[in-house]
Amino acid sequence: MLKKYLPKESVKRIMEGELYIELKNGSMIFAKSGDNPAGLRGEGLDGVVIDEAAFVKPEVWNEAIRPALSDKNGWALLISTPFGKNWFYEIFLRGLDENQTEYASFHYPSYANPILKKSEIDEMARSMPEIKYRQEILAEFCDSGGMVFKGLDKVLDSVPEEPIPGEFYVVGVDLGRHEDFTVIKVGKLSERREVYRERFNKTNWDFIKDRIRHVYNLYNRGAILIDSTGYGDPIYEDLAKEGINIHGVNLNVSSKPMIIENLQLMIENQIIHLIDDNEMKVEFGAYTYTILPSGNVRYEAPSGFHDDIVVATALMAYGMYGGGSTGLIGLVDPDPREQEADYDEMPVFADYWEDDEEMMGEVDVN
Repeated sequence: MLKKYLPKESVKRIMEGELYIELKNGSMIFAKSGDNPAGLRGEGLDGVVIDEAAFVKPEVWNEAIRPALSDKNGWALLISTPFGKNWFYEIFLRGLDENQTEYASFHYPSYANPILKKSEIDEMARSMPEIKYRQEILAEFCDSGGMVFKGLDKVLDSVPEEPIPGEFYVVGVDLGRHEDFTVIKVGKLSERREVYRERFNKTNWDFIKDRIRHVYNLYNRGAILIDSTGYGDPIYEDLAKEGINIHGVNLNVSSKPMIIENLQLMIENQIIHLIDDNEMKVEFGAYTYTILPSGNVRYEAPSGFHDDIVVATALMAYGMYGGGSTGLIGLVDPDPREQEADYDEMPVFADYWEDDEEMMGEVDVN
């Protein structure tokens, strides 16, 4: 990019392999990576500009650049979107302290940018969870961890509902076997409304697959999103081989934030309707995020808490509104009206083998 903006008549030579440009006036421009602080050590600096400084490792500033500026009493301009309360935040605070006259701090949210249209910023904001809106648009320094879901009580306005012929339903499944719970949730796509749920543990894999099959057939054989991470993968593969319309989701460092933040957005904008449930309130209230040094966000339940309900709900929600779209309806093409089902004889709640202690665990169906 630098080559594009340098006047050709000013350039003596460009050494792309060694990442530097020599100008005819004797000046030299080097490109160096901030990932390696040792590579930035060298002669003193008269001045430095660091863009997106909050995302640079603190040792780059403390061990390489700051000492190099001291050699020549140099200056530094640090520009960045906030990124939690890290070393950049600490320096920003110095600029607000009247007693530290060597520092000056300035704050400009995106709305202060005369080049950007307010309507464009508003459109971006609508697709962001609150924490990202505050950080990316308002340029606020937010805590590096904390509660994930806000406004949950405002969307707990749904009730269980029997399957309706012609409706398309999305099933979210998070798997557990012994102490962890398996949670199955069903959402009506047309209303983005949860209509069925069940939660159980202390069972075997055959029982779990039977429950998933039952719910899938009961709710018009719509679509299933299942956490296929780890031991979920063979469950997903077994059900897929049976012709079930099932989508395995590997919840890794990139996909899990996407799934969780989609649910965040739906709750904050009240475009999802969930069934009120005490266990869900506990899980959602305890669920936290941590901004990692790499810049990734880690979502998890704290020690002593489960996250099975959170994950199943997030998968169901993503199937109904993934990425702000119409959900899985664009990815699958079953027609529930073609299913030969006697809905009058299909109960909303499943029949269990209550006399089979080996198969039966703790089950909560609502």
